[in-house]
Amino acid sequence: MHNQQPSKTKKLMIDLRQLITRQHTSIFLVLLSFAISIKLFFASTSIPWSFTRDSAEWYVNFSKEIFHPGYFLKGAYFTESMLMPAIANSFGAAKSFEAYKIFCALMTISILPLWTMAYERRTVNHLKTLLFILLVTICFHYFYDYVLGFPDPLTILILGFIALQKNNRTVVFLIVLACLSHFFLTIISIISLMLLMACSPHLSKAEKVAFLKHALFGIFLGKLLLMTWLWTFDYHPVSRLQWAIDNGITVFIQNYTRLGIDFWLTPGIYFLFFYLAACSIFFFKRYFLFSLAAMFSLAISYCALFFTVDGYRILAVAITAPYVYITVEFIECLFYRNQET
Repeated sequence: MHNQQPSKTKKLMIDLRQLITRQHTSIFLVLLSFAISIKLFFASTSIPWSFTRDSAEWYVNFSKEIFHPGYFLKGAYFTESMLMPAIANSFGAAKSFEAYKIFCALMTISILPLWTMAYERRTVNHLKTLLFILLVTICFHYFYDYVLGFPDPLTILILGFIALQKNNRTVVFLIVLACLSHFFLTIISIISLMLLMACSPHLSKAEKVAFLKHALFGIFLGKLLLMTWLWTFDYHPVSRLQWAIDNGITVFIQNYTRLGIDFWLTPGIYFLFFYLAACSIFFFKRYFLFSLAAMFSLAISYCALFFTVDGYRILAVAITAPYVYITVEFIECLFYRNQET
């Protein structure tokens, strides 16, 4: 009896020491991702232009008057994207042009460390988390190719959380928020993620059906709340789809012709190389449907890019949810292979 007590105490101390070590490592990884995010943000050539008055100033004005809109805002298509301007208004970040841009900057910098926290919680594996940070940093160049003022950082942040989330009720809540942040691009990104989930080799049929039901319910609820918001404050925006139809196909063909090969290179060489590598690994592991779904998701994002004139920021938002999920599955494939050998 006397020998058992010290043994239990020693085991408890060892477990406590291991827990503290894991927590310290997790904190270090989050701080590392935060430092990388800051470095990438300030390395961007977009900073000087982002603080000029021609840079998405209409979102600043929208944020100022979001709860008491003037007539010039009533029919603007961007009033559908109400979440980030509403948050800025509520926290006083809409008082000036500079304050709103600083708010957008902080939101952009927060994406990588918050994703890191979510991924670390999902996997509880420091090596996987480190690889996740490296892959996202290298491949997803929104962190230094941003345009401050648009609702992109908040939408990207939420869409990444959705891809990293395992709880379907939380998925519903996050999809609702994403719909309020940017409904059109959220629909594109979530449809791509639903396609990947439906073709996932690691989910049971019941898990796939449950996710699809919750995702559709989240979209429905998000649209309902958005329509309620627009009705309450008497907004009558032209949808982005209607905007594309009104412009006609000729405008988009001309834009594509002008860009040439740059259109296809919009995501960046490193992103495309990673995407090809990931799809190849999925294919050789006989995840045929999942590999095809990944390629189709990228094709959907390219379609969104084609029918706009805003460049990379559109593709970055549209591809976020499928890209983050593909990155998670890619890392799992690598570690599963290592465990087998």
